[in-house]
Amino acid sequence: MKMEILSSGPEPESETTPEPESEATPEAETEPDTEAEDEAGPEAAAEPAPAPVAAPVPVPAQVAPTPAPASTPAPKPAARPAPDPVPAALRIAALDLPAAPARLGNALASEWTKIRTVQSTMWTLVSMFGLILGIGLMADAYAAGQMESSGYLALGLGGFIVGQIPVVTLGVLAVTSEYGTGMIRTTLTAYPRRAELLTAKAVVFFGLAFVLGTAAVGLQVLFSSAILDGHNQAPDGGAVLLAVLGGGLYLALIGLFSLAVGTLLRHSAGAIAVMLGLLLLPFILALFLPDGAGVNLLTFSPINMSAALFGEGSGNLGGWGLLGVLAAGTAAVLGGAYAALLHRDA
Repeated sequence: MKMEILSSGPEPESETTPEPESEATPEAETEPDTEAEDEAGPEAAAEPAPAPVAAPVPVPAQVAPTPAPASTPAPKPAARPAPDPVPAALRIAALDLPAAPARLGNALASEWTKIRTVQSTMWTLVSMFGLILGIGLMADAYAAGQMESSGYLALGLGGFIVGQIPVVTLGVLAVTSEYGTGMIRTTLTAYPRRAELLTAKAVVFFGLAFVLGTAAVGLQVLFSSAILDGHNQAPDGGAVLLAVLGGGLYLALIGLFSLAVGTLLRHSAGAIAVMLGLLLLPFILALFLPDGAGVNLLTFSPINMSAALFGEGSGNLGGWGLLGVLAAGTAAVLGGAYAALLHRDA
């Protein structure tokens, strides 16, 4: 009987490894085996059964997340500086050196650059040469062998009269083209002394018209002399000088008159129309007026002035006297142009 009691001691509980996911409850670990205590009796009850040692629940190690390496932004390319339109040397020179005031010489150079670089100048001057030389040579060829007593200077009168139209057009456009494009405001801003500016325009145009007009008339007289040599009476030196030099001076004055009219009207078509009327209407109206008024108007008409230069005009003043009248009229109109330019807005 004692052997049974000794052999029937408490059976050791099998150790079970708990799952790591769930923790063992305290009631399951400490609850005694009641059936074994009943069979053992009072002696076995006096001896406490050893409490099973619960295996430590392995706690998974908390692995600290490895911080992601900070992304380094890609370096931005350095912005290129905007190109400087003004070279550094010029900019420094402009800052260090005071700007010289514009003078009349600068205005003359500017006006010469303008008038020689625009296409209208070339075409009008070519037209003047073509009309004076072409019509004069055709008249010479037609009259060859038919004029025995009179001179040949009068044969160039037709081309000279028609050749005034391009000169008038160029004189008007020398001013009105700037008003039409608005360039006159830039010109007056760069050179605010208006009287000197108009003087520069007048001097440049007068010189150009005088030189080229004299050359055109001189070539026409030279060609006429070569074509009609021996067929008619040669004119004297004074008549040739009046035709050549006076013709160039007349073209320059009539062109300067047109420049003044263009400054007054500031409109190309209107100024050209006015000048064509001044060239042609006095001669036409003189044919329908009474004798006194008609003769005076005819004498001072531009067509009679042109004819007097070639030995065919009427009146007592002669070619040089009529050129003086034209110069006085041009000065009067030019004075009005100065007053208008000084007192009117651009």
